[in-house]
Amino acid sequence: MSAIQERLSATWQRLLDWWDRLSRPQKWVFGIILFTAVALSPIFTPSFLDTPGISFGGTMAQFAMIAIIAVGLNVVVGQAGLLDLGYVGFYAVGAYTVALLTSPESPWNKMGPTGFFSAPWAWLSCVPLAMAVTALTGLILGFPTLRLRGDYLAIVNPDAIAQLDCLSTLVRFMEQHPRCGLVAPTLRNLDGSYQEAARRFPEPLGSILRRTPLRRVLSPARFAADHYLGEPTAPRMIDWSLGAFLLIRRAAWDDVGGFDEAFAPLYVEEIELQWRLWQRGWEIWQEPAAEVIHAHQAASDAAFIDKRTIWHLRNVGRFIRRHPTVLSGQSPGLAPSQQGD
Repeated sequence: MSAIQERLSATWQRLLDWWDRLSRPQKWVFGIILFTAVALSPIFTPSFLDTPGISFGGTMAQFAMIAIIAVGLNVVVGQAGLLDLGYVGFYAVGAYTVALLTSPESPWNKMGPTGFFSAPWAWLSCVPLAMAVTALTGLILGFPTLRLRGDYLAIVNPDAIAQLDCLSTLVRFMEQHPRCGLVAPTLRNLDGSYQEAARRFPEPLGSILRRTPLRRVLSPARFAADHYLGEPTAPRMIDWSLGAFLLIRRAAWDDVGGFDEAFAPLYVEEIELQWRLWQRGWEIWQEPAAEVIHAHQAASDAAFIDKRTIWHLRNVGRFIRRHPTVLSGQSPGLAPSQQGD
């Protein structure tokens, strides 16, 4: 790398470091100033940016279109991980809009003395207008899909990997059991061993053993063994399953109102959801023919005690306050619940 390249690289890095130190409002202010300067550059063109013999407004319009495409593709492909040719079609709508309004050969050309905007303002006017036409086109094409509602919702953790035909097997099971509100697959560890996902509703002793440092002394597998239901050999009704991978019927989800946000950021929310499903008369099943590999981290068990332990115990307490009859082992279908905490 030459000395000039090194200096340019160092200067660019200092600029990036300066930008990173700015607060969000400061970034917005500088961004608006920069955008305004670029937008006005075709009208008040600095001498060092002028393009003699070539329309500077047209050059800026091409630059803006390429920049919009680059930003859009970065968001769609780079951040969302999607590659959809439909986006290319929407970019084409915007490009054709600009061409129809600015091309000298277009019968709808609106540039010049007879148009409703002059040549120096062409790019500034056409690019936002093209964006608006593209957005309207997308709204018209996408509006019918807004009326569609899936019959089932899949709740999936990022560390869960569904095996072949898992989802189709669960959907087929749902279709065969109309009172099934939620069905869970068999969860397996990375080594293929069975993961204790299907469980009974928590009891105080087991929860204390599993979610406090007492687990280092008294093994939950021994002193709270009846909490776990073991590996299934056939479909079975269960109290609840871990939330790593669940398929829930849309009607059941709407019936109970989904997850209770009071249990954020995590822990016990899937137990509380499934308790309310039972209360509303929905069944919960486990289908062993569907399998999911779950790289279960058990983060709350890794440390002797940390913030996750606090979250877990707090939400266990919240669950018991909401549904106190769990202490007596009463079925959720017969148990009244308390409002709020």
